[in-house]
Amino acid sequence: MLSSISFSLIRFVTSFEDARVRRFHTMKPKWGFARFMDLQTFNNPSNGYLVNDTCKFGAEIFIVKTASKVERLSMINNPLTCKFSWTFHNISRENLERYQSSSFVGGDYKWSIVFYPNGQSNEKSNNNCCVVGLALDSTLPPDTSLFVHLMCRMRDQKYVNHFRKTDSKTFSSKNLARGFEDYMPLTKLNDPENGFLVGDRCIIDVEFKVLGLVTLE
Repeated sequence: MLSSISFSLIRFVTSFEDARVRRFHTMKPKWGFARFMDLQTFNNPSNGYLVNDTCKFGAEIFIVKTASKVERLSMINNPLTCKFSWTFHNISRENLERYQSSSFVGGDYKWSIVFYPNGQSNEKSNNNCCVVGLALDSTLPPDTSLFVHLMCRMRDQKYVNHFRKTDSKTFSSKNLARGFEDYMPLTKLNDPENGFLVGDRCIIDVEFKVLGLVTLE
């Protein structure tokens, strides 16, 4: 629900300075003016706003109908930490752009790791970096998204100096795969001295928590 609000004190002082359209919903049921009138003006009896220790307020509200929806985040108490490891073999002989691990269960959903070992060919991605992410393999109800804290780790198989990136991502039916488009430079991944590629294989770990559900109302 959208409303345009103004408040007035009898001896009518009216403020439209902040009388913008406000959206009332379950996450924000109250709106108002933080600095409607200074206390010195309000308490001065000669101004007529406070008479015999009494004041009167009025509010004028205009309801504005809208078809737009508001996102609501419902946090999950003690979310489960989910982990999965994927060993990708024969990396030098694979020539597809995108690879995906087998599915695994994390919490109440099915997931898989996605990997672009030679970069992703689109305008938003750096084609000089490999891409690592997480894909949701489960179906979500309409107007529902998952808010997920995600960590992707590429194991250093020689020196245990693992490479990792973390971020919070939102998964929805329109955006089932999320991750890091500029995860690691290809020169760094392919350099045998770094230990990420050993015996033509790399090992990718993911660790994540579903922190909450985002719904439209």
